[in-house]
This record gives sequence, C-alpha cells and structure tokens, in this order.
Amino acid sequence: MTNSYYIQFYHWLRRKPGQNLLKKELVALSCFWKKISGDNIVVFGDPLLQSLVTTSRFKNHFVVSSDNKCLSSTNVVIADYESLPFASDSIDAVLLPHTLEFADDPYRILQQAEIDYPQHKAQLNSAAREGRLRHS
Repeated sequence: MTNSYYIQFYHWLRRKPGQNLLKKELVALSCFWKKISGDNIVVFGDPLLQSLVTTSRFKNHFVVSSDNKCLSSTNVVIADYESLPFASDSIDAVLLPHTLEFADDPYRILQQAEIDYPQHKAQLNSAAREGRLRHS
C-alpha cells in the first residue's frame, strides 16, 4: 500500500488544508469516543493520524504503518495491513482513517479487522465529507 497517491495524500495532510480536515475529523470523532473505551486502539496509516484518537478513552494508541520511514515515531508498528501482528484479544478497537481508499485489497483489510478484532469496529472514511461516522 505504498502507491504514489497514498504518499501524496499523507504529505498533503501536513499542509494547512490537510490539517483542517484532521481537525474536522477530530470533531466528528469526539462524540464517538464518549461511547467506547478500552485498553488498546490501533490506527492504520501515518503517525500523524494518531492525533485522531487523542481525545479517546483508550489507554494505549498504536499506529500501524506500512512505511518503514515512520520508525522514529513512538507507538508505531511497521506491518502489512492485511496481516497484523497483534493477538486478537489484545485490541479493543481499530480505526481506518483514509486507509481503504488507497488499499490494493480494501475488503481484505476489513475482513482482517473484523475477524481478528471484533470488539469494536470504526471506520472513518472521509467523515468530514460524508458528515457521519459508521460504527457497529
């Protein structure tokens, strides 16, 4: 999942329009975080996206990135999104912000998250544009 659009998007997130989008997504998530909590949440993508879970009630936040340039960031695990290195009972929630748009096989990623981490599932997929957050 290291295609050029994916890389360009994460560079864009660091610019002012991208920062504005992240702020809107953080607001959209704030009411959601009041409803769920746990020990561990995993965020897929760039370490910058960890900011989306700062207001959550989860004790630990981890970022799974396929980019090994992110090793200098804290709580980052370098792994393939379709084969996560966590025990299934160790993750309470998975957040997939802007992950499926760039995935070679988005259904495989969703299947992995649902099978291995069924406790809570949340997908933030262009929440600012759609104006809603899906959760089951």
